[in-house]
Amino acid sequence: MATLQSAAIAFFLEPNPEAWKLHSYLELSCCLYAGIVGSTISFFVQAWCILRRGPLFSAMFNPLCTVIVTIFATIFLHEELYVGSLMGGVGVILGLYVVLWGKAKDLQESKVDRDPKLENDQTKIVQTLVDESEERMSSIKIDLEEPLLSDKSTKADDS
Repeated sequence: MATLQSAAIAFFLEPNPEAWKLHSYLELSCCLYAGIVGSTISFFVQAWCILRRGPLFSAMFNPLCTVIVTIFATIFLHEELYVGSLMGGVGVILGLYVVLWGKAKDLQESKVDRDPKLENDQTKIVQTLVDESEERMSSIKIDLEEPLLSDKSTKADDS
């Protein structure tokens, strides 16, 4: 969806078809590399992060990508760095630090407050929920295997 939205906006901002032509195989390979490899690496790093630490960390690091792009654009592309961009970057980094600090404190407190009896009760509750969801899934499967119209209703329509 982001590709389609970007293409539509770019089409209106740069309607000249000459600007859209790729002039060499190097340009084409750079576009493919950035699109395929960049997206793949981003997807796998986010999936790994979610698996290891949960969705909060992945969501928190997305704004950091903008800061990293700004820094690389300033260094390698010699773009100007404005005070507003610098302040925004510092704000994003401070916000990320505060969230990570709070999450670390939360994890420390949850480790201290754990009660073995309570953990056993929670395990039983989770197992019960898993069993109930498996029963629901099997009933859904059975419902999907049955035809929508029974033989009785089709025979009544024929007469």
